[in-house]
Amino acid sequence: MRLTKRRDVSALLAISALPARASVPSTWPDGPVRIVTPSPPGSSVDAVARLLADGLSRRYGQPWFVENRPGADGVVAAQAFVLSRPGSALLFSAAAIYTAAPLMFAPLLYDTVTELVPIAAPVTDFIGFVVAPDAAARTLADFLAHAKAMPQRLTWASAPGAYLILNAYFRANGIDMTYVSYRSLTTMLPDVAAGRLDMAYVPLAPALPMVRATRLRLLAVSNAERAAAAPEVPTAHEAGFPELELEGFPGLFGWRGMPLPLREEIAAHMRDIVADPVVVARLLALGLEPRPATPVRFEADLRRVGALYAEAARRYGARPPD
Repeated sequence: MRLTKRRDVSALLAISALPARASVPSTWPDGPVRIVTPSPPGSSVDAVARLLADGLSRRYGQPWFVENRPGADGVVAAQAFVLSRPGSALLFSAAAIYTAAPLMFAPLLYDTVTELVPIAAPVTDFIGFVVAPDAAARTLADFLAHAKAMPQRLTWASAPGAYLILNAYFRANGIDMTYVSYRSLTTMLPDVAAGRLDMAYVPLAPALPMVRATRLRLLAVSNAERAAAAPEVPTAHEAGFPELELEGFPGLFGWRGMPLPLREEIAAHMRDIVADPVVVARLLALGLEPRPATPVRFEADLRRVGALYAEAARRYGARPPD
């Protein structure tokens, strides 16, 4: 999962020439709205984006549709969004596009803080530690003790932002495991199930079907609370590792200069959408949970997690080994 070093000069020039992006029609939206997402079709983030698109279409009386732009750990989608006409598109992405990407893939072709304006994060995504079903480790403590006793013998992989936290924990606690880079979870998780990769630290939603089919063993989730989809599985804090507490919160981002009243209006619609019992049932089946969605909370969560990532990157480096 590595961002190419070749830079698109024309895209850079286009971004630098963009006008102030706050200007939108007084009766917004005046046409179809794209929700650009870096997640592929069928993923949990894509599923949430489609639920939002359906609900927002009905509330605004205009078509909303999802545009999948996978690649470069979300940066491809973010660039496509930044280059779009103000008011014509929003970005729905894992929070790592805001918190981790500026650290791991600098320099970017856009300024994250000014070009990606937080609207709200409508769901909580759980992050889990998974191993093969026949692995010797039955608990997170077992696995970490085993890894520490066998330096350079075990392998691991993770989603981009989660890498920063877990790498920092390993480095601070004398655990020497080999990181393996994957382009997608579709190849990572089968490798864990087959024993070719010793552990993955990933969002729960894509791993949940394999956990339920006993093709993966879920040792713990790193969220503050247990997942409703796997209530028998402890949190990392309960397992004795409060330093590993971390949650996922994919969210919706607006264009540069997007007015706060419009952000609050969209966030209110999002709260209504994820409160619908049918949508709640769909989210729980995916391993997600509804989350109170406001711009203020989303901004605060992004700052808090961004600070954790920045400190981890400062102390132990931001880029996984090639």
